[in-house]
Amino acid sequence: MNKLKFGNSLDHKQLPQYITELLSLIHKHNLGHIRQCRKNEHLFHSNDPADQIFMIQKGIAITYLADQDGHERIRRFFSVGDILGHNTLFHDVYIANARAIQPCTILSINKTKFLQQVELEPKLLIHLYRVLEMTHRNLAVHMGDSYFSAETRVLKYLLRLLNQFGNSTAEGIVITIPITHELLAKYAGTTRVTVTRVLSLLCADNILSTNPRPWIIKDFDALVELCEQSCLDYMNTAVTV
Repeated sequence: MNKLKFGNSLDHKQLPQYITELLSLIHKHNLGHIRQCRKNEHLFHSNDPADQIFMIQKGIAITYLADQDGHERIRRFFSVGDILGHNTLFHDVYIANARAIQPCTILSINKTKFLQQVELEPKLLIHLYRVLEMTHRNLAVHMGDSYFSAETRVLKYLLRLLNQFGNSTAEGIVITIPITHELLAKYAGTTRVTVTRVLSLLCADNILSTNPRPWIIKDFDALVELCEQSCLDYMNTAVTV
């Protein structure tokens, strides 16, 4: 498993060059405006008219799908510099739901103006293509993880949150977003009961601390080793069945 890199501050994380260049072009051509979102406010719902693209300036948002019974599956967490709604650039409606899980400052980009400006500034589309490429890679990983057991997915998605939101401290690696058992369950596609059982074992082994908040990974190497072994055990079981 690749070694994860942890930042020092969520709101001041180093943005990729293509994101800073895209942001500069958006400001240069006045393609968007700033809006504030309250906690739990939706940016858009599935099947809403897709007339805007959004870039997070501050805060955390999620995209998710919901089944007929209202059960949610989180597709991704978005933080500073992340773009969402862009996969509907050439479609009329959004294909998922997006909700702020803490107060957010959002750059709302007018899709019609964006597409009109692309004809004069092709770099806009080139930079956005880079974002789409990363989105497709994340989706491929997301789909691949769905084949593992629920317990393994909890470990893998906990590591994914560490990769995105981990901050190294003297006590361990702090997850710098307000994560809960329910959010992790929706992200890993399992139940709160399963998440609670896995996290209880991690806490008992002094790998994780969840109380008081924030969550802190006290033994990162042990978590990685446990996840890798869980993956191997599941694959070996699948081969012998």
